Amino acid sequence: METIALNYAPLAPDESRAYREAGHAVMARELALPCHRADGAPRHQFATFRDYCREATQRGEPPLAPIRSYIRFLMAGPAAELLRLELHHGLDRRSAGRTRFRRHWLQRRQARPDAAIDWAFSIVMGWFCHGRQRIAAERFEEFWNAAVEAYQYPTLWRAVEQTAAELVRHGAPS
Repeated sequence: METIALNYAPLAPDESRAYREAGHAVMARELALPCHRADGAPRHQFATFRDYCREATQRGEPPLAPIRSYIRFLMAGPAAELLRLELHHGLDRRSAGRTRFRRHWLQRRQARPDAAIDWAFSIVMGWFCHGRQRIAAERFEEFWNAAVEAYQYPTLWRAVEQTAAELVRHGAPS
């Protein structure tokens, strides 16, 4: 049986930040969330939760659809970072410890301030769980798994890799 050490070696900080931002950027484009990066700018700019939901409502989308999409966008950055870390450690879908690795990684991220994950959890708690924490944890996990699974599509993952490579080449965001 394969074992993995949970005290994993991290990615280089620039690479980690680049994959995180690339994950957000690719998912933003996929979900039609306004996203742009001016030439020479160090970071992408994304629509705010309020602006995105207001625009979606004006387009006639069902009320919870833009909220679900925004949560997916928020989680896409950390999900891309996690998937790159899995590649860094040689974990694939056949690796026995991958599920445990993912669970441990997410728990570590939730234990320290992480704007995207914290904001996503807050939205899940407020909009989908009426403030009940036990239910929020279950719903959050569903959203998280969906964000990770989204990058199982080769086209999306290639877009993340290309965007991250460009960010690293031009200086990863800080």
